[in-house]
Amino acid sequence: MRMSLATTPLCDLYRLDPAGQDHHTESARLRARGPVVAVELPGGVAAWLVTRPEVGRQVLADARFVKDPAAWGAWRRGEVPVGWPLTPLVTIQNMTTATGADHRRLRAPLARAFTMRRVRELEPRVAALTDQLLREIAEMPARAAGEPVDLRACFAHPLPIRVICELFGVPARRAPRVRALCGALFGTEPSPTEAAATHAALRGELAALIDERRAHPADDLTTALIDARGATGGEAADALPQPELSTSELIDTLLLMLVAGHETTVNLLVNAVRALLTHPAQRELLRRGRAPWTAAVEETLRWDPPVANLPFRYARRDVDLAGRTVREGEPVVLGYTAFGRDSDQHGPKAAEFDITRCGDRQHLTFGHGIHHCLGAPLARLEATVALPALFKRFPELALAQADPPPLRSLLFNSLSGLPVGLDGARRSAL
Repeated sequence: MRMSLATTPLCDLYRLDPAGQDHHTESARLRARGPVVAVELPGGVAAWLVTRPEVGRQVLADARFVKDPAAWGAWRRGEVPVGWPLTPLVTIQNMTTATGADHRRLRAPLARAFTMRRVRELEPRVAALTDQLLREIAEMPARAAGEPVDLRACFAHPLPIRVICELFGVPARRAPRVRALCGALFGTEPSPTEAAATHAALRGELAALIDERRAHPADDLTTALIDARGATGGEAADALPQPELSTSELIDTLLLMLVAGHETTVNLLVNAVRALLTHPAQRELLRRGRAPWTAAVEETLRWDPPVANLPFRYARRDVDLAGRTVREGEPVVLGYTAFGRDSDQHGPKAAEFDITRCGDRQHLTFGHGIHHCLGAPLARLEATVALPALFKRFPELALAQADPPPLRSLLFNSLSGLPVGLDGARRSAL
């Protein structure tokens, strides 16, 4: 009999580190167990975790796997603990938890509003914000004293949140509060009570933004989402129009974009800087113009992706998945750190950081098919603008700590801080 989650004793599940202290070592262990592994999530919740990219593509493209939590058997039966830390990922009402026509309805207006044209138009503003942050860093007292600065806190974190706030038209008077709440939501380890309060406060700010834009429309994505209409049957001219997004759906869609457009880009910037500082030969290729910065961004996305594990997909009927039987109602997690260093896809040197690698966009970091991340062009734009500007401004940039502390997260893969010496190792604490 083939192994299924329902027949796996709890003691035989691989217990994921809830703090995510070493995602890549854990991912290597999971890959060694096979392409689909039975795991235990926080709270004793069982799930399947996919470790191989070809199986991940299958899950993302297979209509038998849905995102609607109503399809999750344990959730329906009330077996998930009250106060479970991943509950917001299950209950949020946006395209990440929608399926089929409902997914198209929620995704279509965002896709129309979040166009390549709008992203390209942001490039001068991203460059200006980058330059402003670099000037502020150069003038920090810590630099004058030869002390390290935390590049995550003073560069990688503020840039994406400022960009996304401008994109969605967050007024200047609200932006500091929104930025502070995002920092509290993603950058700390709050208690469940604190996390719930932060989440509620952020939703309140977004609801106020929606009310303001309904009363005073502007040329921003919030207004575009309020005015958008979905459609059934795709983009055909005769497709039936759907009602506008509800206030709850608008709030959750904005919340999704804050996550996708902020925290993941923060992690991408941090991971790219660390990779280049620990691989000087690769950095030299960029300095000499022998490799494009786009290659460095894509290799970082593959080698050290900003998201480690992404829940959930639910089987709506029994599915044979790489030798495992995923029963109807069982949840599936996608292991992106495991995908990136898979040697079957990326070759025997998959564990090496190499910006000259061929097929540099053959990773799954931004998803696949209809589940491809809408924010991918913006994340790539911010990284390809910010990284060369950073290394040009501070050519002697060096790590000030040999082993910076990881970001404690089951979902995200990065560092909690990135202490650097702006003027080289001779003035850093390394």
